[in-house]
Amino acid sequence: MLTNRIDLRSYHTESCRHAHDFAQLVLPISGSMALEVGHYAGVVNDDIGVYIAPNEQHSFSGSQKNLFLVIDVIIKNQFYDESVESNILNLTSSTKKLIQFTHHYLAHNERDFFIDSLINQLLFHFAADSISPKPDPLIMKAKHWIDLYFADSVDVSRVAKQCYLSVSQLQRRFKQTMGCGMAEYWRMKKLHHAKRLLIQKQGSIESIAYEVGYENLPAFSRRFSQVFGESPSQWRLNALNSKEHA
Repeated sequence: MLTNRIDLRSYHTESCRHAHDFAQLVLPISGSMALEVGHYAGVVNDDIGVYIAPNEQHSFSGSQKNLFLVIDVIIKNQFYDESVESNILNLTSSTKKLIQFTHHYLAHNERDFFIDSLINQLLFHFAADSISPKPDPLIMKAKHWIDLYFADSVDVSRVAKQCYLSVSQLQRRFKQTMGCGMAEYWRMKKLHHAKRLLIQKQGSIESIAYEVGYENLPAFSRRFSQVFGESPSQWRLNALNSKEHA
């Protein structure tokens, strides 16, 4: 009898943008991961999990010493449906306790088919209750605006005017839909684009920082290191070495 594959996985390096024909649940245990999938681009951490739909293009980059509970969804269920898009999961305290229990079971016990099946069912039950509501069209408009103008200085009031909302309304609805604040999303877009440029361009790190909207190289390097666990120069060197040995 077939069951969904459930594993503990760490993500240490940048992945190329890719997709697979099965869905995935990615649930945090420790550390964090920068992720781009569907309408979400942000950090998966203690309070945020993610459902990745089949054939959905996504890319990620893990922080140092991260660990995630990952389910490769083979069996059709309430998530695995053509109409269900990739989405974030705002994890409840009960879901987080179940994730920690599953971590302990996988790390310290011999695998058992029936226990695996039961844990699968429980995780999907709790994850279904954690899934975010259908994307707010005005927030998708705000996201699209940031995606186009991410190299500009972070200014939430400019986006609020585009959406005919107050700053407080936009920030609240953006966080509810996207699972992260607007400023965080904006800065993550800058950093993700900077990572691509670090591989694609031969230019200096300072010029790349300027291109994505940072006027101060130390501020760029500090933020990059905080999010990805290594400096821009270290990341560039590791990424280029990985490409050479791929």
